[in-house]
Amino acid sequence: MYTIEQSGKFKKDFKKYLHDKEKLIALNEIIKHLEETGEVPKEYYPHPLLIWVDKDTKTIKLVRLGSHSELFR
Repeated sequence: MYTIEQSGKFKKDFKKYLHDKEKLIALNEIIKHLEETGEVPKEYYPHPLLIWVDKDTKTIKLVRLGSHSELFR
């Protein structure tokens, strides 16, 4: 089992999605999968720069949340 940490930027990004229940449900499923396996399901096309996984300490840091166009302007 992995420990999940959230950056300040991730928390700020997360607030933008509080009104979208469908995305929140998907995000919850992804985070549960991350905690269990340490990986994002492939169908969500994970971006390696936005999730930091430390396999030695079994810690995952969620860095940003958003679409590619929102994050890489």
